[in-house]
Amino acid sequence: MTPTKLSQITLQQWVEYYNRHGKIIPSGSPTADLVADLVNRWCWFTGQPAPDQEQLPDVLKEQAAADARLKKEQAELNYNNTFLWNDAVWKIAPVLQFPGRMTRAEFEISQDIALIFSDLQDGKQEALYNICAAFMRYEGETYSSYLVDDDNDRVKLMKSLPLDMALCVKAYVEDSICIYLESIKVK
Repeated sequence: MTPTKLSQITLQQWVEYYNRHGKIIPSGSPTADLVADLVNRWCWFTGQPAPDQEQLPDVLKEQAAADARLKKEQAELNYNNTFLWNDAVWKIAPVLQFPGRMTRAEFEISQDIALIFSDLQDGKQEALYNICAAFMRYEGETYSSYLVDDDNDRVKLMKSLPLDMALCVKAYVEDSICIYLESIKVK
């Protein structure tokens, strides 16, 4: 059965799907592209082989209904929540707190986060693992540069993060960057 909730999809499944099928070159037929996209998603997330002609209408209906549910859920996500996941309480938390003047270490951390986010903007979906590792932390845990080291346990754990939580982190980071950029505009 195709996933109908974002929590049924892991971040790694989504990233791997995007890397394999997310950049399809249009065929010139919007209908053929839509059918191919629905079938690709259905095959990827169910693990089933491509449907035959007889199964195709049912597969298209199932995936289109699932996509509608997923899109509705994504539109209603709230990143201000506390999450219970992997037997722990997690929160989306800022990497830096700015009580006053920024230290050199804080500046270097902000550069690291900006580079990771830049990778995401360049279409490198794997950057989501590092973004989630930086911002999704145990309740009360402070940020450490160790969290975003590529081969550490936290980045590996983030690959199994449910997609709803990963999308909350992504929205939080995007909003934070927009707020920051607005705050430094010269008036």
